Amino acid sequence: MKNYRSYLEINLPALAENIAVIRRQLNPKTQLMAVVKANAYGHGIAPCVSYCDSLIDAYGVATFQEAMCIRAAGSKKTILIFGSIHPSQLTDVIHNQLTLNLYSKDYAAALSQELQRLHQSVLCHVEIDTGLNRTGIQYSAAHQENLSWIASLYSKKSFHITGIYTHFSCADSDRKEDVEFTRKQFSDFQSLLTLLHSQQITTGIAHCASSAGLIYYPEYQMDMVRIGMLMYGQFTSDAMRRRLGLKPVITWKSAIVGIKHLNPGESVSYSRSYTALKPTDIAIIATGYADGYKRSNSNRSYVLIHGFPAPVVGMICMDFLIADITDLPDKHNLSYATLLGEEQGNSIPVNALAFDTVNGDVTASISSRVSRIYLEYT
Repeated sequence: MKNYRSYLEINLPALAENIAVIRRQLNPKTQLMAVVKANAYGHGIAPCVSYCDSLIDAYGVATFQEAMCIRAAGSKKTILIFGSIHPSQLTDVIHNQLTLNLYSKDYAAALSQELQRLHQSVLCHVEIDTGLNRTGIQYSAAHQENLSWIASLYSKKSFHITGIYTHFSCADSDRKEDVEFTRKQFSDFQSLLTLLHSQQITTGIAHCASSAGLIYYPEYQMDMVRIGMLMYGQFTSDAMRRRLGLKPVITWKSAIVGIKHLNPGESVSYSRSYTALKPTDIAIIATGYADGYKRSNSNRSYVLIHGFPAPVVGMICMDFLIADITDLPDKHNLSYATLLGEEQGNSIPVNALAFDTVNGDVTASISSRVSRIYLEYT
């Protein structure tokens, strides 16, 4: 073992098995888009693509740079860039056969102008906003005035449109009003497709479901699903992950660099937010918020040492966190703590570190100074 202060083990076979599990949930003709933005949610774009490319139909990313990482890893699959590019990047986008997202009138106009200058066309999907009110061209009962403009995109020689999609805002919620809202989003999207088809427009691949959409609305699979967190074995409920048969892909470990004994009344770390009420043993662990271990986990999360859960105490520092090991049965040979993942029958799921945030934020925030070790064999 090299002298890793903080490192991730990324189980690529587990990732491949998760994709296989998800595939079994899909209709025979439904394609699978792997969302690998944010460095594959912290797992690493290049290794994940290299290992699993044959299992994937298309990729989704946020930036041009992320798309180029996929091409550099050797994939020739469709890559949809959800975010924007600068018009000066169009030549490279076209050369690498990347697919752009037409998400606003202004963006589409800027791209069209530059494409006309270049005498070129580009692959595109059209994003429809049915209620998330983020990016996308608004369409609903209240925004039918946009129908003609959406239809006009298909007649532009600058755009080779191969797909159209929308994004649900609350597909993971079981509140009655949220279920109704999701169903309305789908209904509005379907209505738009019907109207476009009535004008003899070939809309391309239609997609609306991401991870939550696939689980809670499997009837909304359409032509393709966009899978992010689910693929990496992350979901809001760890019980749901287990029920689906998905495996966590990441194990995060960190070196224990010191052991101290506290007397009653002695405090720990900045702000003295934890004070020992009894004789207490603590372990100093070489990971902090600069590594991506959220400061909001202070006095709330736990680590595993020899498989034993040890609570995190005191404020998490930039480079260190501290765990109470008073009740740890065996305090010998304390070399590493598990911060995320499974160890000796116990586990720390991603949602156990998602205080005040969501699962994707946990792994996407793990910084580059945390070493990545890729496991290719189980």
